[in-house]
Amino acid sequence: MSKPLINCRYPQPEATHRLFCFPWAGGGSNFFANWGRELPPNIEAFGITLAGRESRFAEKPCSSSQETVAEIASTIATDYGDKPLILFGHSMGALLSFETAVLLKSVYGKEPQHMYLSGVSAPHTESRRKDSRDLSKVTDKEFQELLKELGGTPPEIIENEELFKLFLPALKADYTMVNQIMYDLPDGPPPLSCPFTFFDGAEDNDHDYEALGTHLPNRSINQSNRSVDEITMPNFLVQLVTVSRLPDTPTGWDAQVHARAPDKDELS
Repeated sequence: MSKPLINCRYPQPEATHRLFCFPWAGGGSNFFANWGRELPPNIEAFGITLAGRESRFAEKPCSSSQETVAEIASTIATDYGDKPLILFGHSMGALLSFETAVLLKSVYGKEPQHMYLSGVSAPHTESRRKDSRDLSKVTDKEFQELLKELGGTPPEIIENEELFKLFLPALKADYTMVNQIMYDLPDGPPPLSCPFTFFDGAEDNDHDYEALGTHLPNRSINQSNRSVDEITMPNFLVQLVTVSRLPDTPTGWDAQVHARAPDKDELS
């Protein structure tokens, strides 16, 4: 069942739920795949490996969000859709996971049981449209300066010319996808009916989650204390197995989970 797109370091064949994690721009899957060792055996963790990084480094990075989402949704539905699905995405990954969830439901009839999103504004907000940029005519130097302005990319990559050239294709492809993902609200029911939980960090940019309020009624926003330690991945993992009890979940979700708090630049 192993696919280059899917990274599972800690297989749990007896798991009752599968958790798929989508990376931030320029990010990989190994960070998320390591969560598997922290989770109880009824949750199997998978990281999404996009083209042009890690085990797919030899592949040309894909700059089409439509193609990327289609590949992910098809793989999950075909090879992993026999168990309940949970999706998590941070920043760019939140946008990709949302688009994937919509496709999983509309094309494959497999809506996730729960969505966890962090570090991004709702895809239909005016702020996202205003900040969208056409990168097709941007030079490498201009893109380098843009990354400095946006923040989130480790300085050791931006300021080291050799490293920057190495990561440039994947970074540019990812930011091109980010700018492509805009969403027009439907006139009828919301595209997804599953519960949504949102996370944000005190030192991150402001994000518009409230815009989803009337369109995703089953949602919660975790901003308590606005503390980086409270609103990062350990909090997500603990909530995943102790707070968010999905329908018909068996025993085992009571397990306490403790994970390393990522550095700020890992989650930007």
